[in-house]
Amino acid sequence: MKRTTSVAVSAVLFVASCAEVSPSGCPVTAISSPQFEPGPDHPSTPDDPALVWFGTAALWTVLPAAGEYVPRKSVWWSEDFAGGEAEPMPELSVLYERLNSHAAPVAFPAPGTNAFTVEDGAFMINGIDPVTPGCWRVTAEYRDATLSYTYEVG
Repeated sequence: MKRTTSVAVSAVLFVASCAEVSPSGCPVTAISSPQFEPGPDHPSTPDDPALVWFGTAALWTVLPAAGEYVPRKSVWWSEDFAGGEAEPMPELSVLYERLNSHAAPVAFPAPGTNAFTVEDGAFMINGIDPVTPGCWRVTAEYRDATLSYTYEVG
């Protein structure tokens, strides 16, 4: 059964040199300095100036540069991802776990799909961020790489 829900969301991601705890106790991910920069085959910064790269060359995503986290499609890059022509259905899986609830995790198992924009190059998509209020840890896996971050939906 397909269910579509439209919800206005306010989410917070505190930005600093290390993880911080939100007023509700959520250990939200903070952006470190210096920030990750991908290799020469990818833009040095995301197309949207409100975002920054987060991760390593093996697997990275975008997070807000300052404070407000807005749930979105789950987008990921990797130096090992050669693009949609070479890998139309990348082995990318994404798991969302609510840290402040015993609710079942939201899983998007592999495979994902591929995408490309002139501004951001080749990237992978698998899932969409949950908008249910709470403290969410996101863990993505692609090949031998794993990357996690935590955000809060208020």
